[in-house]
Amino acid sequence: MAGSSSHFKYDVFLSFRGYTRLRFIDTLYHALINKRIVTPWGKTIDKIVEEVSKRLPPLPLYVDLGLLDDFSFVIEELYDANNDVVSIIGMGGSGKTTLAQKIYKNKEVKGFFPCRGWSHVSKDYKPREVFLRLLHSLMKSTSTYENLEMEDLKKIVSNYLKGRKYLIVLDDMWEPEVWDDLKAAFPESNGRKILITSRNEEVANYTSSRPYKLPLLDKRESWELFCKKVFPGKECPFDLEPLGRSIVESCGGLPLAIVAIAGVVAKKKRSEREWQGVKECIHWHLTRDMTKVMDVLKLSYDSLSEELKPCFRYLGIYPEDFKIPTTELIQLWMAEGFIKESGLPNSPEPEVVGEEYFKELVDRNMVLVSRQRSDGGVKECLIHDLFRDLCIILSKADNFFEVCTGSNIHTLSNPLRLSLLCSEVSYMSSIETNQSSTRSLFFFAGEDSSHDSLKYFQSVQVLHLGGQAWFLRVPSNFQAMIFLKYLKITITTLTSEVTEAPQCIWSLSNLETMDTRGWQTSYIPKEFWKLKRLRHVYILSSDGASLPTEENGEDSRTKTIMWNLQTLSGVDFDTPTAFLFREGRFCNLKKLNLWLNPEREKHSLWHELLFSLQHLVSLHKLKLNCCPSNLSIHAKWFPLNLAKITLRAFGEMDCSSMKALGQFPNLQVLKLLGGTIPDPLDCATGDFPKLQVFKMMQVQVQSWTLEKGAMPRLRYLLIWDCIGLCQLPEQLWSLTTLAKVRVTDPSEELRNSLQDVKVKHNCDLKIAHSIGIALRRRMLKDTLK
Repeated sequence: MAGSSSHFKYDVFLSFRGYTRLRFIDTLYHALINKRIVTPWGKTIDKIVEEVSKRLPPLPLYVDLGLLDDFSFVIEELYDANNDVVSIIGMGGSGKTTLAQKIYKNKEVKGFFPCRGWSHVSKDYKPREVFLRLLHSLMKSTSTYENLEMEDLKKIVSNYLKGRKYLIVLDDMWEPEVWDDLKAAFPESNGRKILITSRNEEVANYTSSRPYKLPLLDKRESWELFCKKVFPGKECPFDLEPLGRSIVESCGGLPLAIVAIAGVVAKKKRSEREWQGVKECIHWHLTRDMTKVMDVLKLSYDSLSEELKPCFRYLGIYPEDFKIPTTELIQLWMAEGFIKESGLPNSPEPEVVGEEYFKELVDRNMVLVSRQRSDGGVKECLIHDLFRDLCIILSKADNFFEVCTGSNIHTLSNPLRLSLLCSEVSYMSSIETNQSSTRSLFFFAGEDSSHDSLKYFQSVQVLHLGGQAWFLRVPSNFQAMIFLKYLKITITTLTSEVTEAPQCIWSLSNLETMDTRGWQTSYIPKEFWKLKRLRHVYILSSDGASLPTEENGEDSRTKTIMWNLQTLSGVDFDTPTAFLFREGRFCNLKKLNLWLNPEREKHSLWHELLFSLQHLVSLHKLKLNCCPSNLSIHAKWFPLNLAKITLRAFGEMDCSSMKALGQFPNLQVLKLLGGTIPDPLDCATGDFPKLQVFKMMQVQVQSWTLEKGAMPRLRYLLIWDCIGLCQLPEQLWSLTTLAKVRVTDPSEELRNSLQDVKVKHNCDLKIAHSIGIALRRRMLKDTLK
């Protein structure tokens, strides 16, 4: 009876979503298309298909990829009360994770399983990291659990899931025995479901799960995926179709291989000669031998320009499934010398060239976009684990880099670049010679880092201490690393104590990027002015760190201009800093993140500080933190080139300040985070002419009006926990550019008013609620008193 009940629920689910009809229409459509080729009434068929399509829900992505039947089967297994554990089994690159993500994010699945968690397991399995990822997806905030041991984390996960109806996805499990470490964290209940993806069928047998073997794409599905990537929205030219189909057939139905080949073909001229060259490079037929899969991926690599090849290989340094910050990646490429300045007048900055390099890798389907910025750019990226394997294979052959996982410690050579994914002490105890050839050193793991951990690496130019790498003390030999161009310190201690940044780092004259936000910086010495190559500076300072006003040992009347500096983040916005802005010391500064301490600066001087910003003529992005309690802004105080402004903890802002912000001619992104707007927020015709993104988070605002012609280019709006806001402007829904509106933790009045809104122009409106809203609002009110 339980089984039939489950099938009944599933049939209702399919009928509601229209998947059964979609499958029928899919078959009908291709039958009609085949008929269209041999009959003269093709236009009539097109009209039939168009009319039928209008009556169906939009085709989701997994239909396009040929995953419709797979989706249906796995959903049915998850809804079956007799199955606790379900597994998706398939070879690398076959779409296991893609299918699991579609299921995990599906609206009906979210409703059926109110509690959901996701964790990537990976080949380099670390149980502690798996539980941390699960907690992050379940509870969003995990800062209080970061330092706990694995068993403690397991208990927290188990207690959180107890009594709940939940779905847990364990992605990319390699070995069956991993289940023994994890299963105790998932308490048995009527609502428990575990979804596992793996390449190893033994995993399914060991976990007693119902396996679904993910098939490869058939010829039709393969061709459709290829055309979607090479000719988006268009059809393949008739004369190229036979050759194109021959290329696709060489991929054997493996989605990753098809997408990779499509990335190569898309960059070629649309001629038989060019496509024939691609076909001749594919000299194999796909089998289950994964070494042969690498051939088609290597073809993508071989088609890259000589400038792009090292940039792509560099991605393999990061751990599997690691979300790589795009800005960091480009800065590393620069430090490594992959992006060279041309020296020609009016030539683009290296950062701009790096963005073009990155975009081409995305266009070629070799890099995946993981997270986007509010302005539409890419914030984080990652690569498929097979592409990462290719990077490691290619790099080991010529010593470009090596990855130390613990199991291969004794087989490592003396690589140019070294990525440590194991305990640093384990590696250090295994080496006996000076690692003089190593130019770049990455720490992504290790809890036992010692005081002298860097003594073997005096010649490094890149030092990246991030991920789960903790340094109990500052390494003693920083001052000897005179070749250092890139320094990043993100996590330095397992305790609550914050490590003070050593003063010796300010004597490293070759530094281009300094990111020491894992340390506390309370003082910036005068040696700062000697770092003429600095391009990007990120520091953390709780007590305030001011920029020094005089150069050591030089005539104080001589101005030192930091020509190369483009990013300055974390310094105090005080009178000395404002003086330096007025003197034009940072004429090429593009990104600025300042902290204003109201207790340190007199109220009468605040406007003078803000007025100094107008001298930063190249500034594009500005963030002001801990602003005074009654912030007043005038348009003439800020440079006109500003495209993004973030005001955080801004106290109280009057209506004239919002009016001033609306006059910035190039402002595209505005974020207001934590503060009060006591007057009505009135946006008049012509205000915010280029604004595309507007975010208000934890802002007390009573009303908001929008006249016709205001914010004419707005495409994304976020309203998050804005106390007192009862409705959104009626004119908002008439904006033709508005694509997405997110309202999180609205007041009851605002939530009710949005129920009757009729969105236009396919705008995506979603209302959400987060955990702990009452507590957070109470804390916010206390803060803003």
